[in-house]
Amino acid sequence: MNKSALLNFANGESAPDAIRHIYVHIPFCARICPYCAFYKERADPSLTQSFCEALLLELDQHTTQLAIQPETIFFGGGTPTTLTIEQLSLILSGFRDRLDLSKVIEWTVEANPGSVSSRKAAALRRGGINRISLGVQSWDDQLLQGLGREHNAAQAETSFQIFRDAGFENISIDLMFGIPGQTIEHWKASLEKTISLQPEHVSCYCLTYEEDTEFFRRESRGELRADAEADAEFFTTALETLEAAGYLQSQATRCRDTLPSITDHTGPGPIIWESARVHSPPSD
Repeated sequence: MNKSALLNFANGESAPDAIRHIYVHIPFCARICPYCAFYKERADPSLTQSFCEALLLELDQHTTQLAIQPETIFFGGGTPTTLTIEQLSLILSGFRDRLDLSKVIEWTVEANPGSVSSRKAAALRRGGINRISLGVQSWDDQLLQGLGREHNAAQAETSFQIFRDAGFENISIDLMFGIPGQTIEHWKASLEKTISLQPEHVSCYCLTYEEDTEFFRRESRGELRADAEADAEFFTTALETLEAAGYLQSQATRCRDTLPSITDHTGPGPIIWESARVHSPPSD
């Protein structure tokens, strides 16, 4: 980053290498899922408040060093909605006070159905969030229990409606396939249930057995087994079912969260800054 770019940004011009995309990792969860390899900590009030304050201190540091004019912001985790309303409001107002958000197109927060309330949804909407990524994973209670999730299918549907009632017009639903005990009938039912709610986006991803997780240890003991052939059928079924319902595939990735490709980033803390993004080519 050269000084002239910073100066142009300060004068209200758009610096060619300004930071356009921001990912913020909120590592706290009410429960640690046995398959998750992302950095996470069990939510502790003594830690979460300090984390929020430290996050804003990091933001202060980088706003003096970088030209930042975001177009997208993504709060992932962990479970960002594990934070209290007051803590979420502190972070959101801190971003609004410190950054020029006039060019933001999409500001996403990942939400767990077990940590959603009408008051929290309203606070997110007031704070500037305009997109929700809801981690449903499955509409089958038995499969959810096997995944160690803290919610059931009824709570997931209620959470979706809470966000709709709060005014969110851009909601993504996360679904998982390759779950132990999952059949193609389970998967089709989850896809159809999701389609019936008419979310704007559906993210389908395959369960993988990552090191340092309980599922990886169980796989190593022979208790669980990945099935590439079955996973391929799940994937094909998702493509066909969603396309038939009018959804167009935008990206294929091994990652749960389709974060932009990073060409320029910095920051030792939980914030990733990106100055360029690789988009999927438009369809004919």
